[in-house]
This record gives sequence, C-alpha cells and structure tokens, in this order.
Amino acid sequence: MSKNLFFLVLLIVPFLANAQSTPVFIKHIEKGTLGISGTCKFDEHLNILQFNVGTNEFGLIAINDKAEVVWRSTFNKAYIGLGKFKDKILVISSPHNGFSGFQMPITGQLIDVKTGKILLEKELFNNQTTSDMVIKPFFSENGSFFKLSIRETQSKKGFSLFSSASKYGKTRNLTILDFNEKLEPTNQFSPKIDENAFISLATNNDGDLFIAAATNGYSVSFVKYNLGKQEPSLPIDVEFNIRDKNDSDEPKRIIDNLKLAGSNTDRNSFYSCLIEKNEAKEYQLTVNKVDFGKMTKVQTTEEFTKDRLPEIIKASTGVDYKNDIWVGKPKILTIDHLQVFENNVIVVYSDRESITTYDGHRNTSYVNAGSLVVNCYDLDLKTKFLNIMPINYSAGGWFTPSYYYHGNSLAIVATNRARTGGRFSGLIPMYGNLDLSDGKWKKLGYFDKTDLPSGSFNNFTMWYGDNFVSLITDYNTFGKTNISLYKGAY
Repeated sequence: MSKNLFFLVLLIVPFLANAQSTPVFIKHIEKGTLGISGTCKFDEHLNILQFNVGTNEFGLIAINDKAEVVWRSTFNKAYIGLGKFKDKILVISSPHNGFSGFQMPITGQLIDVKTGKILLEKELFNNQTTSDMVIKPFFSENGSFFKLSIRETQSKKGFSLFSSASKYGKTRNLTILDFNEKLEPTNQFSPKIDENAFISLATNNDGDLFIAAATNGYSVSFVKYNLGKQEPSLPIDVEFNIRDKNDSDEPKRIIDNLKLAGSNTDRNSFYSCLIEKNEAKEYQLTVNKVDFGKMTKVQTTEEFTKDRLPEIIKASTGVDYKNDIWVGKPKILTIDHLQVFENNVIVVYSDRESITTYDGHRNTSYVNAGSLVVNCYDLDLKTKFLNIMPINYSAGGWFTPSYYYHGNSLAIVATNRARTGGRFSGLIPMYGNLDLSDGKWKKLGYFDKTDLPSGSFNNFTMWYGDNFVSLITDYNTFGKTNISLYKGAY
C-alpha cells in the first residue's frame, strides 16, 4: 500500500506544480469604470485594488492569491490613496469639484480587511483654502505608521485645468501630520521651506521624513525629520546641475525626474537619483547617498555619450527579444524606479517621448516607449550589474511598469508590443524575474495572450507570496475601462 501511495504522489506532484504555474485569466470582474488609481498589498494572500466610478465615487475590490474576489465596497467621495495601517486598510478621500479639485475635509476610513466594512471614519484635515493642493499619504510596508502631507501651492483652485499647475507651482505652505490607530493626530508641523525651493519628499519604513529642496542653481538640500519630531536634522547639500541657463526645461526636469528612496536597513541613509546635464552639456545619470548619522555623502555618475548607449544595449544578458531593445536619445531618458532592497540599490530608467502630429484636420498624440534599463549598485553605490527588459512600443499613453522584490529577485511586469507572424499586432504585458545576485533573467517572456481582450494593457500588478495577479484593462464602446485579472507565477 505504501509503495503504491509513493508512486501516486510522484504522479500528482508534477501535475500540481504545473497547475500552480499555468496562467489563469478571469475576464471583466468590473465593467465600465473610469480606470484604476491604485492598489495595496495587505499580506502574502490578499491585495486591494481601487477603481474610479465617477468624480465623487470609487470602489475597492479585495482579491486573494487565487485571483478570487473576497469583497467589494463603494465610497461616495474622491479617492486620494490607500494603504495598510496596523491590521486594517486605511482609505483617504475627500469631496472633489471637477473644476477646482479636492475640497475639504480630508477623511480617513479604516476598513475591515475580512469584510470590507467601514470600522472607523474620521476627519483628518480641514483647512479651507483657495489654493490648489497636493495631498500625499505615506504608509510602511508592514503598516506600522501613517503620515499625511498637504502642500498648498500659489496656484488658485480652478485657475488652471492642468494638474501639473499644482505640481510645479510655488509652495505656499506644507503641513505634515502623523496619526495613531484611532486616526488621531499625534504630531503636526509645517517645515520652513522657501516658496521656490520645494522639490519632493519621501519616507523610510521607520516613518522618518526626508525633504528635498533646491538651494541654488547647482545643489539640492536634504533634511531629515525623525518620526514624531518637528525639528529637522542639519542639512546635507548635494550638487546637481539643475539650473542650466541655456535650457529652460532644466528646472522642470528636476521636479519631474528626481527620485527619492529611504533605506530599509539603515534609517539614517537616504538615496536620490536624477538624469541631468553636466558641465560638458552631456546628459548623465547621477545617483546619491546621504548618511544623516555620519553626515556624509557619496555620488556616482554615468554619462550618456554617443558611445555609451550602444555599450548599454550590448550589456544586456539573457534576453531573447533583442529586436525589442531600444534605448533612444539621452534627452528623453526618464527614471522610472528607485528602490533600496537589502544590500542593493536599484535604478531603472527608459526613454519616453511624447509626440503630437497634425494631419491637416486634427492633432494626434502618442508616446514612444523604450526598454527598461536596470542598474544595480551596492549600498555605497558601487556598480554590481546592468541589464535590460526589452520594451519597445508606440501607444496613446505611457503604461507604468510594476516592480516587486521577493527573495533575492526583482519581478517586473510591463506593457510591450505584441507580435503575430513577426509583425507588430497591438500591445501585450511582459513578465520578467531578475536575479539580483548575478543580474541575469531567471524568467522573461510575454503573457499568454490566448484569452486577453484585444487592445488590452497593464498599469498595475498585485503581488503575493507565490504568484502575481496583473490588472488587465481594455476599453468598451463608450470609452470606459473594463478590468480583468491575469494570474501568473514567479
């Protein structure tokens, strides 16, 4: 009997392993939405996706690691953000006026992760203002803290129809709040920043806040606020060529392209990167580390000369789709991702060009997107490896890649062009799993497109312990977005 059972197990195990790795497609779990704005990983078995229904209505759907819907909830406000906070999901929202943007008050709702029901609803901030606002919530991966920043700009509500007005406008006031598990404010302060200086801010997993501000034509000043404190550290200045007098786009480039990331191993270390022009007028990648414990800084650069770009392409290893490798003009290179994971600092950039043509009757706009160049450094910014994910497509917009770190690997899902019989035939997501120990692709290939709707694309992926679920979207005849699920294995 035991011998027969042994052979039965030998037969079953490969079948189970194959079933685990076989892709699963679930079509249209939600129809006619206004698109997806965010997702939140709760644990290894559950993620939450958010979708918009109207200007003041959005929904949440909890999806488990089997790509099954656990619960659904709807909210009659405008979505700002969501994240894991303690052992619950926290949703941030406020009323929204289609012309003048977010209104007061800003509200927080704690959601029961098992049922989707609201357990607690509280007003988080209510400062009536005529200024345009940039509202940003911060959470840690383990849900240990929740921080909220509200930046009031010099732009007036309703003055501009373009959201970029608030992003690039002068800063009138910046308010930072920390909250406890009852959504009560435990700390509130306004950092002193010159109205022309503010660039960006970020946190680490300990809840410390880092703020970047321009100090003059060639440097950025970084300060750190420890969690619960209102006094900053001494500043550390890092040189960037951010005010090229011969290039009017340079001030905009640093706001648009400067990336910030805290360390997950040392709460005093902080990283930033930017693609900028150097003194020789060549574009270069600049990566910086500042250490607020030692008050030191380290910098590494890579210059994108005409000779360097072909070398970058040749440096790719383990790529079977060489025809899709494209790294274009240095001027349009954009940083997509900066992350510190264990002993690795990962910087990903790609070229992205927006083009508008006129055929005599109307304007047509589209985006040319190039390959993802993955640079890996150690914690002191010494180069470990470089590799490429072969992305190359033209479409009506940019599709944001998703990144996830697990074990000693980096998983990426990104939209690419599909091929049928050697010809371009629409768009299809691609998955890659990069080994961070040697920089080689463990896995790289397209999604199984058998069941994917025509014209489908991906902007968000939910990550679990043993698999991932990508959110596949396509448009219905009314121009609204349908949401489908694609379950794949690492």
